[in-house]
Amino acid sequence: MASFLTTLFSLLQGLLITGLLGVGFLLALVIFRAFVTGLSRRSISFGSFGLSRYHRDTLYSKRLARSTPNRQTRTDAEIPAVDATDSASSRKPVAVLTFNGDIMASDRQTIARQIDEVVINKGRLQGAVVILSSPGGGVAQYGQLYAEMERFRKENIDLTVCVDTVAASGGYLGSLPANRIIAAPFAMVGSIGVVAQVPNYRKLLERLGVDYRTFTAGKYKRTVTTTGEDTPEAVAHFKEQLEAIHKQFTAAVTKYRKVDPDKACTGAHWTAQESMDQGLNLVDELGTSQEFLFKLNADRDLIFIGSNSDPIGRRIGGFVADMLEPLVSRFSSRFGSWLQ
Repeated sequence: MASFLTTLFSLLQGLLITGLLGVGFLLALVIFRAFVTGLSRRSISFGSFGLSRYHRDTLYSKRLARSTPNRQTRTDAEIPAVDATDSASSRKPVAVLTFNGDIMASDRQTIARQIDEVVINKGRLQGAVVILSSPGGGVAQYGQLYAEMERFRKENIDLTVCVDTVAASGGYLGSLPANRIIAAPFAMVGSIGVVAQVPNYRKLLERLGVDYRTFTAGKYKRTVTTTGEDTPEAVAHFKEQLEAIHKQFTAAVTKYRKVDPDKACTGAHWTAQESMDQGLNLVDELGTSQEFLFKLNADRDLIFIGSNSDPIGRRIGGFVADMLEPLVSRFSSRFGSWLQ
């Protein structure tokens, strides 16, 4: 009996210790996360680049910042166009961002935060390059992308958009605020138009004996729908809405590009080479993003701005960066730009 009680007591003691250790570990984890979050809220600089971080999930990774070895002095005519008013400005780095668009422009908030980083560092940067790829999609979603890209213009930040594969419809809309658009010869550009596809299941529902009813208030609350009968008035109003959006799209194009709307804003698309051959003025230069950045990097440092989508990695990365930042800044200021 005594042996059984001793064993039971030892078991309960072990369970109690294990529970306390578990609770202690969870409490320590919560405190650590709160501590790291507090530290990550600070703006930090990254050594000799001297850039400030505004969002916790922004990355200015040194591994993503590159410098072409054995730089050679070149004439101004050989240097890709990026605004520079003096020799001091020409030594500033160029920020490089990437936007890969889907039908809902899902990365629009990500690039908006990255544009925040460029804006707060605009005095430390020469300009920005956005590598853009998108076949277009939702009007409101790509309208937001366009508005975010316009911030470069509003802040007088020189912007180059590079298109390697496609910048069509909403994708092309997003590229419009650029000071110059560079596209690979076979990249697709244009498609300046608006489309809406609305399947109608009314006849199928009638066969199945389903009476689908929609109640509205307001003459045009519902016009062309998937279940209702299309009246001439409803179709006409629906088309008017599409024309209004197309008119707004065309106005954005003509705001930034000297184009003939009757030729360039028909909804047709072209390869970048075709658009150049036909004088449509949809792009300024032929070339790939890699080619442009390689030439640019021969005279200027490139800093790739990205985002850390891993919350745990973001916390740990931010903590390590915050701890090392004073040392990096001190050594870089004392010994020059060796970290680059």
